[in-house]
Amino acid sequence: RRSRGSPARRSRGSPGREMGDETGLYNYTKIIPVAGAPTPAPPAPAALPRAPPSSALISHRLCPETGRWRGAASVLGVLLCMIVGPALPALAAAAAWRGHAALAAALVVFIAVLLTTGAHDPRLCAAYLRAAGWFDAVWMHLTPEALANMKKSPSVWCMHPHGTCIGFGFSLNGAVRFKAGDDTQYAPAPLLEAVDERRRQQCDGVMAPVLFRIPLLRQVLLGFGPTRGVDVE
Repeated sequence: RRSRGSPARRSRGSPGREMGDETGLYNYTKIIPVAGAPTPAPPAPAALPRAPPSSALISHRLCPETGRWRGAASVLGVLLCMIVGPALPALAAAAAWRGHAALAAALVVFIAVLLTTGAHDPRLCAAYLRAAGWFDAVWMHLTPEALANMKKSPSVWCMHPHGTCIGFGFSLNGAVRFKAGDDTQYAPAPLLEAVDERRRQQCDGVMAPVLFRIPLLRQVLLGFGPTRGVDVE
């Protein structure tokens, strides 16, 4: 028998008999902490595993073997083109204003070459696709219904939202996958079976026409293949 003031009291003959100790009262179904006793911290929630793609989807992960540093190099290269390219005309004007005629003339010639040249380069496409390594994962998902429609007739892939800067989410899943010279590496097998090689080679990306007037960025877009500028009309 416990003395008065003990942390727990035992009831005899009770169907739900309680048993006391220093931490609390325990019965068959619950724990009731005693006042003043230390409350154990709740267990940390287990980390949820990354959800796999739905089995109803046809999925393909882009460049899963590419590391973070290699992906960062591709991302940085695109960012530099987007920053340096638009700045070149301003740099030429500033050089002329400051009296550096030779530097200004060299920049003007360089800009003229950039705005009049450019061609598809599968190596550039493959290098750009390596940007997937910077992200946790880049997936292409297709529903069986969409794939069936693509097999029957030409299609336009519209992706929303795609961002207003680089748009890695849509560009890494667009026509550039079919311009890197190795469709088996960059596209799901069911898509390759449904869409013949001729159609895949004719797959083009479409961009705002103004992008083709920006030095360096124009080179990148043309390097992705026969991309075309389109307007609302």
